[in-house]
Amino acid sequence: MRIKALLSCILICGLFAPSLSAVEIIAPAIQDMVTESGDGKYQQVMKEAAKRAGVTYQEIFYPIKRALAVFEQEEKDCIYSYTDQAKEIAGPEKIITSYPFTVFKLYMFTRKVTEPPTSPEQLVGKQVGGVMGHEGFYDRLKDLKIDYSMANDDEQNLKMLEMERVDVLLGFLPDLAEASADMAYAPDAYLYTGYDAINCRKNPETEIFIEKISRAIKEMKADGTLKSIMGSYYLEFEYPVQTTENKEREKEVDHR
Repeated sequence: MRIKALLSCILICGLFAPSLSAVEIIAPAIQDMVTESGDGKYQQVMKEAAKRAGVTYQEIFYPIKRALAVFEQEEKDCIYSYTDQAKEIAGPEKIITSYPFTVFKLYMFTRKVTEPPTSPEQLVGKQVGGVMGHEGFYDRLKDLKIDYSMANDDEQNLKMLEMERVDVLLGFLPDLAEASADMAYAPDAYLYTGYDAINCRKNPETEIFIEKISRAIKEMKADGTLKSIMGSYYLEFEYPVQTTENKEREKEVDHR
């Protein structure tokens, strides 16, 4: 009788036991990496990683500035990339980061017929195109008093360069990998480099999520799946990486 009652309790209580909800991930618009249609390269990597890891998540897409505001105001679980901003919002000790999708680099692009800058000082006196939401990266150049024209996204920024409304475009690889074929840039003259990954507010649920996703992405890198999904957008990387000194300037290694 007791056994029967116990089994009944287990079945009934199980019906009303709280279940873990899917982790919510803010998906900020990142050219070709995170898209509203959900087919961005990072989103494809996440789908495969989640499948391997046996975890679920829900994505919510926003333009960059709106995405960061929602992450802050609504205290969503996670966000693609923007590690520095996530840490500023929640506090460095309250953010945990996954194994990266790839490395990224911030470059100075020009039209194909124009010689690209090889140092930040060469931006002085030029009209420089930037994207709203990326101001934190440009703050590193604030002592140069550069004249910016800010666009809503990379697509608008690319059009401004094409129409000669800006002389130089600040943009990231791998985001602009396809567009870079029609522009000029100095491969060794990047302004900033780091990793793109999933960043989450630290709690028991997200710790498990990040641990499982990281294991899956690391496995995907090892077996070639990560490179296969990223295709021409893939930039080879090691993680963790040892920062190397550049004789002309210091390059920081961090997360976007």
